[in-house]
Amino acid sequence: MQSKAENAIIPPLKAKGSMLFIFSIVLYGCGNTNAPDTGLESEPEPIVQDYDEDGFFNDVDCNDLDPEIHPDAIEVCDGIDNDCDSYIDDEDENLLPDKTWYRDVDEDGFGDPSNSVQSCSAAIGFVANNEDCDDNNAQINPTAIEICDQDDNNCNGLIDSADETLDPSELVALIPDEDGDGYGAPSLTIYGCPNDPSPSNRLDCDDNNAQINPAMADYCDGIDNNCDEQVDTIDEMYLLSGSEIVYYEPDQDIVFEQDGVVHNCYETLDMNIEFKASVDMLNHKEGTQLNGNILIYVNQNVSIDNLNIYSNATHPEEVCIDCPPALMCTFGVDLTYSNGAITFGSAIEGGGIFGRACNVTLQNTTIQNTTA
Repeated sequence: MQSKAENAIIPPLKAKGSMLFIFSIVLYGCGNTNAPDTGLESEPEPIVQDYDEDGFFNDVDCNDLDPEIHPDAIEVCDGIDNDCDSYIDDEDENLLPDKTWYRDVDEDGFGDPSNSVQSCSAAIGFVANNEDCDDNNAQINPTAIEICDQDDNNCNGLIDSADETLDPSELVALIPDEDGDGYGAPSLTIYGCPNDPSPSNRLDCDDNNAQINPAMADYCDGIDNNCDEQVDTIDEMYLLSGSEIVYYEPDQDIVFEQDGVVHNCYETLDMNIEFKASVDMLNHKEGTQLNGNILIYVNQNVSIDNLNIYSNATHPEEVCIDCPPALMCTFGVDLTYSNGAITFGSAIEGGGIFGRACNVTLQNTTIQNTTA
């Protein structure tokens, strides 16, 4: 039962001194549950909800209408507080920047690729590109003109005359040294920078081979090695097998047992030659004459150039006792004989050449005056 006392009006009391006290007493019973009417409207309780369904309620989500914005979001450069920590873009220490800026010390508008920062906006002295190859020199950048100064002026990785964009006014005439042996080509002229390496002479007779120049020694190979306009002035005969060189005398019988190339500069050879290896024999003197015979053993590949065989029929008896030819090859041999002649060989089985189960190719070669 609700009990409420009526307002009791207390009759006026006489003032004590100059003050008058009036009391108004309102009594409420213990069973009254209604709050007194203050005359003010109370605020409604906030509704806690996750409208964007991003797992965060609107009491912590600073934009509950965008599922990409919530306390666990990554702060990115977009002018928005993505992670709801009240900091935006560069203000936020948790920012994951998507832009890189490069230091431009020389203020030429091109940045240093080795000096960079990441942020949403460029700091003072930083640019968006990293194309400067010397950030301490404002005259060096991709828009500069390449000149002869041993610098990559335009940052394209090419220096001076190696750069096709070199200022043509920088070019001067030079003597080329293509093989780098210090001796210049006899007639060719090139154009480049004054500081490009260039010999002061035109003494090289083969500017594509560093082993041929006036400082080299001449040796038997059919080439003017020392550029004195004379070829193979030295008499010698040697086998070049890999890095090994074996020399031979012109009047002693030879047995080749190593694959390789034979160079001969003797005009006359008084010997018999046996090939027990695959050899190319080059005779560099025109009309070189062999006073002897040649025997090629099985399964060898042999070529002989510029050799005239004048047979004296002195093959080893165990090979052919009664009828040694000037040149004999046996099973599996592949022989090419060019620019020569075979004279006074045995006529048995083909004349001056005796071949059994071997392949012989003659090029510009004659066989004459054979004997039976």
